[in-house]
Amino acid sequence: MIATLEGTLEYRGVDSVIINVGGIGFQVHVPGSTLSQLGAIND
Repeated sequence: MIATLEGTLEYRGVDSVIINVGGIGFQVHVPGSTLSQLGAIND
């Protein structure tokens, strides 16, 4: 299990995001309340 990720937000979907960490894109499923707290794409 992965506990934390730190990287660049590359995609924001309805219920998931893709975070680029060192050239690897991790798709993370998140609730809407978390999506509203995230920064801008490629920020």
